Amino acid sequence: MTLAAARRGAVALPPWAAAATVGLVTLGVAMAVVRPYVIGAFHDDAIYVILGRALASGAGYRYLHLPGTPHATHYPPGYPALLAILWRVAPQFPDNVLLFERANACLLGVAGAVGYTLVRRCTQLRAPWAAAVAIVGTATVPSLALATVILSESLFLAVLLGALVASEAVVAPANPEAPDRWSGPSGRAWRQETGDRRKPREKSDRENATAAAIAGLLCGAVGLVRTVGIVVVPAAVAVCLIRRRPRAALVVGAVATAMLLPWQLWVWRHSAELAPVLQGEYGSYSGWLTGALGRHGLGFAFRTAQQNVSDMVAMLEIQFEPQLPLVVKRIAIAASAALTVAGLARMARTAPVTAAFAVLYAGEVVFWPFPPFRFVWAVWFLVVLVMVAGAVAFWEWRPRAGTAVRLATMRVARAAALAGALMVGLGVGRYNVLGFRGHWWNTMQESLSVKMNVPLAWLASHPALPGVVASDQEPAIFLYAGRTGVPCNSFTPDEYIYPRDTAHDRAILGVVLRRFPVGAVVATGPACALAALRLTRADSPARPAALIPVDTMTAGFAVFARGTP
Repeated sequence: MTLAAARRGAVALPPWAAAATVGLVTLGVAMAVVRPYVIGAFHDDAIYVILGRALASGAGYRYLHLPGTPHATHYPPGYPALLAILWRVAPQFPDNVLLFERANACLLGVAGAVGYTLVRRCTQLRAPWAAAVAIVGTATVPSLALATVILSESLFLAVLLGALVASEAVVAPANPEAPDRWSGPSGRAWRQETGDRRKPREKSDRENATAAAIAGLLCGAVGLVRTVGIVVVPAAVAVCLIRRRPRAALVVGAVATAMLLPWQLWVWRHSAELAPVLQGEYGSYSGWLTGALGRHGLGFAFRTAQQNVSDMVAMLEIQFEPQLPLVVKRIAIAASAALTVAGLARMARTAPVTAAFAVLYAGEVVFWPFPPFRFVWAVWFLVVLVMVAGAVAFWEWRPRAGTAVRLATMRVARAAALAGALMVGLGVGRYNVLGFRGHWWNTMQESLSVKMNVPLAWLASHPALPGVVASDQEPAIFLYAGRTGVPCNSFTPDEYIYPRDTAHDRAILGVVLRRFPVGAVVATGPACALAALRLTRADSPARPAALIPVDTMTAGFAVFARGTP
């Protein structure tokens, strides 16, 4: 061993220690920023808590807050199962909210530790640089904003990164001396740093099958946490087939299917329990999405893609270059596009499953009729990773062949790409400096919690309000006031492109009043309030008003009592 190699070996951390360091740093930052808030501010957070409570109480996987407590078919059971365990440890609500948030902080720490390994795999950076990339992907504003809310994104990221690391190990070249080999957590980069000349041992067929089974389990688990993550299964299987590993593809696909099939059968069996007016918000995704395509055709998909691409560009402009001139933002977006292409091209060689997943997931986000920011922030780690891989690819690019003009052009292009990468990096750094100063991860929680306190305080002072409550915050009303509720409006993909009007909202609320024994409407938003106000007018002497105003004086809040049955 040379003297330089000995010196590197003396200071280099083992891979597990470097990963643990990243995880602890991320955990420390996440723990420092968690704050209790009013559950239900994001709607989905209250439903996750309700489902966790249902599992912990032995009621089954049911919507406890809906009339008749129907079985849940919209939200995969992975995250509610975790909350159920925590609920058994701390059964007093809302005292256990802080425990739930701290669990998310721990999951983000796990994601950072596992992600460090993926960074080394994709970029082959030295340990300090790889650790910095992993921390930027987890301990910065986008990831913290989701980790400080009771949502499934932190668990999703931790399991997803584990599935990607396991899958990359399965599809690695069989020849241990191949340039892109990945023989385990240490890898080629670790051996180069420490001067270790030992060759990795060839894996037996049993070890390969076990590795494929573990990858299949983790890939299946991703789909049980968030439905959109299910594309990791075809990504892993396809790369196994391309790399001529049919047995591994079979094992990964079979194990992942065995993981996902029971949930799909559950959804198929219980999806009809929900009233049609509840299907959009609480039913399965398949009927929700295919219904819009059936009503509007492929034009709906294209308009959705156009809207989402525009939203993502605007979001990245703010993320990369906040509070700067538009031209600077556009240059940063162009640079990020170049980095993305170069990063995916590099990762197609070093981490093909991760690259395939990134492409498939991006396709889902583009065509999914919902604002894309939450989907992008959920995998912010991968966004950072792809950009860094692109920057590494440009840094390693050394044009040497060709005419003098061509060489000069390529060198200018390389310099421009590196300058763009630097701009993007500085923009992300500036955004996060501003974000940490302003505690941006808590901005939405604080503002929405203040809004939620108004109806909850009103309900606490009026405990005799009769019947089921129709509201746009029915999960939170159940958790804090113990009242069974239903949504006062529908949730369809159509409204993402074709906005609802008051006439439509009035019709939906009328259906809700006829279908359920609603005693009062508690509106916390203008759509529900305006629809209810329309129903306070009598259609004729024979058909009196369906609702009677009770309290419409508070800004952003209105209560109506049931008029006619």
